[in-house]
Amino acid sequence: RTTGFSGMINTAILYGRNKITLNGSYSNHLISTYANRTQVYKPDEDSTARFAIGNAQIQRSQINAQLSGEHILNEDGKLTLNWQFRYGWAQTSNPNDRNFLLRKDSTGKDLYEIASSSVQPFVQNVLNVEATDPNLINSSRRWIFFTDQDFSGAVSISAPFNWLGQAQILSGGILIQHLNRNFHSDLL
Repeated sequence: RTTGFSGMINTAILYGRNKITLNGSYSNHLISTYANRTQVYKPDEDSTARFAIGNAQIQRSQINAQLSGEHILNEDGKLTLNWQFRYGWAQTSNPNDRNFLLRKDSTGKDLYEIASSSVQPFVQNVLNVEATDPNLINSSRRWIFFTDQDFSGAVSISAPFNWLGQAQILSGGILIQHLNRNFHSDLL
């Protein structure tokens, strides 16, 4: 199930031979996934495992904003200056991603327990999580938080000139960009 909201704004101001625009967008989506698998057969991990559950709640948000300008600097309209500033922000939050491989409890009732490898038994190792449980992918809980911030700015100028009797345009500019990424993940 996915629930979302998105919005967008675009505006432009024209004055004389100049144009300034502002563009912005926002989106927020909540994704809920529940998977119930029966008749699972994973003999490499647990020959008696027959049931699996997966559950995830993911929230994704995004903001984009851009301010830009176009300016004509001479009378014939061929000398131009263009610039833009942009900000982008994205965030993904997955607070409790659960994935369990289950087998029937040895009591014979309709009770289940987490399946574990018969080849590599569970041995806790606080210094190495992967060594703690070789079935971590199939029986796990994890938390993920991811954020991106992107800043950029650009300026370019175009100037006309004649070369060998032909009208030419020389353009040049600069782009500066900075991306800040934060990623946190942990096993619960």
